[in-house]
Amino acid sequence: MKKIALSSATLITLMVAPSAFADFKKPQFYGGAQAGGTFAMSSLKMDSRSGGAPVGFVDQQIKQKRERDFFSAGVFAGFRFCLTEFFTGLEVEGNWDGMNIKFDTPHPNAGFSWRTEIKRKYQIIPSLTVGWKATEKASLYAKFGAGISKFSIKTEVGDPSQRGQNRTIIHFVPALGAEYEVHENAALRFEVSGEVFGPQIKSENVAGPATFQSTKTQYHSLSAKLGVLLKV
Repeated sequence: MKKIALSSATLITLMVAPSAFADFKKPQFYGGAQAGGTFAMSSLKMDSRSGGAPVGFVDQQIKQKRERDFFSAGVFAGFRFCLTEFFTGLEVEGNWDGMNIKFDTPHPNAGFSWRTEIKRKYQIIPSLTVGWKATEKASLYAKFGAGISKFSIKTEVGDPSQRGQNRTIIHFVPALGAEYEVHENAALRFEVSGEVFGPQIKSENVAGPATFQSTKTQYHSLSAKLGVLLKV
C-alpha cells in the first residue's frame, strides 16, 4: 500500500511540475533611451582659515543653498526573468545631465570671493529591477540602484586662478516607473527617480600662502523621464 501511495505521489508531482513552470519564460533582453528634467537642491558648507591659524581652526564658516532645474537624458539596457505576472532582473543606465551649480562666497576679511562650480561629468547606475504586469500591456516596476557619479569641482579665487578637482561618488538611486506596450517588441516608459547625497562632494583649495578653504556639498534631486524600450 505504501509503495502504491508513493508511486501515486511521484506521478502527481511529475504531472504538476511542468504546469507550475509553464508560465516561466527565458530571459528577456531590452535596451532604450530616455530624457526628461531634474529638480535639484544643494547646500554648501564652506570653512576657511588663515595661514597662521592652527589646523582645525575655522575663522569663517558659510552655508548657502541653491535650487536648480536642468535637462537630463540617457540610455539603458538590461534583462528580465518573468514568472506569471511578476518579473525581476538587472538594468544598467548611462546618464548625462546639465547639472551646473555655482556658489559665490565672499571672504569678509581677505577682500576676495571663493567662486565654486560643481558639474557632473557622467553617471552610471546598475540596478536591481522588480515589477508586476498589471494588465496585458501595462507594467509597474521599482528599481534599486547604486549610482556611480563623477563630479568636477572648480574653485576660482578672486581672479583667474582656477583649481579643478574630480570626485567619484557611489550613492543610492531608487526609482519607480510604468511601461505600456505599443508593440510586441516596443514599449513607452515613464520613470521617476531620486538621489540623496550626504556631504560627500568635497574639495580643498588654497588662496596663496595665507588662506585655506574646504567645501562640503549636499545634493538631493528628483528626476522625471519619458523613454522608449525596445525588446531584443
